[in-house]
Amino acid sequence: MSRDKSQVIIRVLGPIDVAVQPQWHGKFPKQTKRVLALLAVAGKTRLSTERLVTEVWLGRSPASARDMIHRQIIRIRSILNDNEHAILRADPSGYWLDRTNCKVDAEQFVLLMDQGREKYVIGHPEQAADALEKALRLWRDIKALRDVRDNHMLDEFANYLEMRHLEASELLVDSYLRSQRVHQALQELVRLTTRHPGREPFWARLMLAQALDGSFADASMTFKRIRNILCREYGLDPSPFLCQVHEMILRCPSKVELLSFLTPGYYRTTLCKSVASPP
Repeated sequence: MSRDKSQVIIRVLGPIDVAVQPQWHGKFPKQTKRVLALLAVAGKTRLSTERLVTEVWLGRSPASARDMIHRQIIRIRSILNDNEHAILRADPSGYWLDRTNCKVDAEQFVLLMDQGREKYVIGHPEQAADALEKALRLWRDIKALRDVRDNHMLDEFANYLEMRHLEASELLVDSYLRSQRVHQALQELVRLTTRHPGREPFWARLMLAQALDGSFADASMTFKRIRNILCREYGLDPSPFLCQVHEMILRCPSKVELLSFLTPGYYRTTLCKSVASPP
């Protein structure tokens, strides 16, 4: 049966699964999930049978491991490939997923985040917010590859994606603030500080958003709150940057001065690297 190439989506921003719309959508057994996830994060890199055996069984493979890998490959190929589109490909060096015939949501996420960052840097925060909202909506869970993290390669790659998720969230808030969508920024920051109570950049932005909204007293109370959390939960003092934001807020500065802390130049650094090359 033929299908539109764009209809095959391998999703790793949450539990690993595949959508082959509209014919099929579902999940795989645990061992097959690991093989599919490894192929998805490897990009154009060929994975040999020996490499898959090592990664799936973490160096403790059974005697039948090679045959078991071949069965998983057949299972994945039966779902992904059809008469017109070969997604799971192979040559003497190993297996890989042909990206011309499928999409991986992590790659879409990084592309949209890069677009949002570029729009922010050149002074288009509203367009940046649009791209970043699309990027973050691709996440179905706060944990990437949630059900196959018992593997060093996959766990390291998932951690990388989750850091990009946090950075995209920070940049989205900055885009809201620079485009004068303060109430949206406040709503997002309340959610983010609740979910990530130890992440100071979110608290600094919450203080800035409250000050931009004219609530300088609330911003000062937020500083006291995060200072108590850091001391009680982590045995730490607020960072110099957080203290600097608080000291500025105590002066009741102008909006221009407050927004000066959201420096577009910060986002010129490489926050995202190609997911085709796992760290």
